[in-house]
Amino acid sequence: ELRLPEWDSWYATGPGHGIQLERGPHAGRLLIGGNHEGNAGALQGAHLAYSDDGGTTWRLGADDTRTDLTVKPQELSLVELADGAIYATARDQHGSDAGNRAFAESSDGGGSFDAPFATIPELDAPVVQGAVQRFGSAGTRGARSRLLFSAPAHPVTRETMAIRSSYDEGRSWETWQQGKVVHWGPAAYSDMVALGPDSAALLYEAGAASPYEAIRFARFDRSWLDEPNG
Repeated sequence: ELRLPEWDSWYATGPGHGIQLERGPHAGRLLIGGNHEGNAGALQGAHLAYSDDGGTTWRLGADDTRTDLTVKPQELSLVELADGAIYATARDQHGSDAGNRAFAESSDGGGSFDAPFATIPELDAPVVQGAVQRFGSAGTRGARSRLLFSAPAHPVTRETMAIRSSYDEGRSWETWQQGKVVHWGPAAYSDMVALGPDSAALLYEAGAASPYEAIRFARFDRSWLDEPNG
């Protein structure tokens, strides 16, 4: 029920965490992101799936399937915005538009995307999976309410794992220099989890010679996140 017949080349969910909506008419809804290809890659896209019964049954929701491959959204990571909309960030798999990160929003609980995925050229990252996570409460203002984004910060190669913040609900992001570098060496996939109002954790691939030598778990708090890089 979550795969259309024309998606006959590739289908994937995650690989990061899903979310449960906390506000609005769809509070309690479970959401996961996925991506798909069909016709030997001639059509590609990303989609959302949702459950309103705690995961017993699932339905296909928002779908951005395209034959215009200016953006090729893959490996979605989701976060609920302060206004209840859903912000989906994606890996752009060598689309022709500038930038390796893309985003789309859904204002109807994941039933549809407000607009097709668009790239974020100013958010430097290689072609790789990344994760987004709220840090603190969505009801707070200023520095106490922020979104975190984790991914390698090098614009081409998978190295320099960094966490960057947005203080305006994803409209703009810190540069990697303004953000916090977790590991200067090779690094690849990552995911985050909130541990409390002022602490979170990062699960990420990293190593000395290759990004795939180890999977590491790093706890951090707000004060560490705000310290300048060494």
